[in-house]
Amino acid sequence: EGASEALDYIALTDGKYPAHLIDLSSNSPKQEFDIYRIKVADLHCIGGANDLASDKRSTILYPIGAGDTVSAGTLAAWKFLVDKQQNVETTISLNERVASILQSRYVENGGNIVAESFAFGLACATASCLQVDNSIFKIEDAIEVYQ
Repeated sequence: EGASEALDYIALTDGKYPAHLIDLSSNSPKQEFDIYRIKVADLHCIGGANDLASDKRSTILYPIGAGDTVSAGTLAAWKFLVDKQQNVETTISLNERVASILQSRYVENGGNIVAESFAFGLACATASCLQVDNSIFKIEDAIEVYQ
């Protein structure tokens, strides 16, 4: 009961297994809530077969910092989408292509800002597992995962 009063959402990640977003904000008298299941991309398929076959990224993964990247990507997307929804100038500097894709997917998927933001954060984190440095990713990899 305490969590449902203090929180609107709970986001859960589980490595290569699907992530879940639990929406506790429902005001239903039955205290029901929505659960979104978000599939995590197969890291061995990012970048196309030719790119991965040419190096050892297909077998070496670097998950350190991925959780931080989920948080950062989620918050950046959330701030961008909230600003767009409220029709105010955003202070978030997103790649133009990312901004366009994020806005399009938000509309296509029914307009849940938190769920869409979490999906984007997961894409950033997934892409970061391909890089040796912590919490660093190629925007092209994140876009490929997100789409």
